[in-house]
Amino acid sequence: MTATEMATATPDPVMFVFGRWHGCRPGGPPSSHLHNLVGSLASTGLAPAVHFATDELGTRGCDRAFYDRCHEVRPAVIVIGLSLGAAMFERSLPRVETLVRLRRELAVPVVAIVGNTSRAGFMDLANAYSPVVDVFDVWDNYEVYREQAVEPDKFTPTWTPQDPTLFHDPGRERDLDIVFVGDLESGPERAEVVEFLHGLGIRVQCFGGQNGDGLPIDEVAEIYQRARIVLNSAHVEGSILACHGRVFEATMCGALLLERENPHTGRWLDSRMDYAAYRNSEELALAARYFLEHEDLRRRIAARGHHKVTTTCTAERYWRRILSHAGRRAG
Repeated sequence: MTATEMATATPDPVMFVFGRWHGCRPGGPPSSHLHNLVGSLASTGLAPAVHFATDELGTRGCDRAFYDRCHEVRPAVIVIGLSLGAAMFERSLPRVETLVRLRRELAVPVVAIVGNTSRAGFMDLANAYSPVVDVFDVWDNYEVYREQAVEPDKFTPTWTPQDPTLFHDPGRERDLDIVFVGDLESGPERAEVVEFLHGLGIRVQCFGGQNGDGLPIDEVAEIYQRARIVLNSAHVEGSILACHGRVFEATMCGALLLERENPHTGRWLDSRMDYAAYRNSEELALAARYFLEHEDLRRRIAARGHHKVTTTCTAERYWRRILSHAGRRAG
């Protein structure tokens, strides 16, 4: 463990700034940041959390209430979830000038979570906030920011933290052969891959993800805990690939991950040892059939993937790094 990862716990809270609802649409499904960020931090016991829900203040903006709340709780660090849906026309993010003032008055560092760097327009948003952000945590594609960020040195490729009280392997019976969790219409490859396997007689059970009209997050975790193989799409749009949170959800639950080979997932998992990777449709079909027929090998690779993520991509390592910024107060 590095010196950064050994940062001590803090009695001061982490201030989370993001909408409570997916897409900042009140009444819809809850934001995944609730379990990725708030839940994962709570599991470590390293710091208390305060969630400032930016989408529960109507259309007047959140700056005054956010400024007052920060002075009230005096956070060790502000963690803000950048979202195009929250920024473009909806005013569900605090203004840059509000963060400038808070940094000056409270010397509080700011960490921004970016999970859509390859989406059109997203890096414009990140660049607009760059003057007041100490570090951007990149959760998806680890290459786009290198070309588009005005301050690329502020960007840190990292895994999507998970709440281990939700995503773990309790030893359930694995009675689901191949599952896909998510909206089939939200990515260019998803429906095509599932239909391709169905056409070969390989059944994929599909479940809605947490977004849209999908499942509660505890039910998503249960599906992974029951699955032998989790089929995941690494595509974002066109030929752009990324490492999504489902990579860590599935492997932490002990399922075998089946995903197109890409350098982003490969940053955390070895495609030869920790998960089943394919490069084309033929390899996808071969892998799906092979691991359904060879349970011992499926279990061994799934176990290696599970061991890798539960020892290296942990919530504690993630939050010790974040909290290390609290020891280098913003100037």
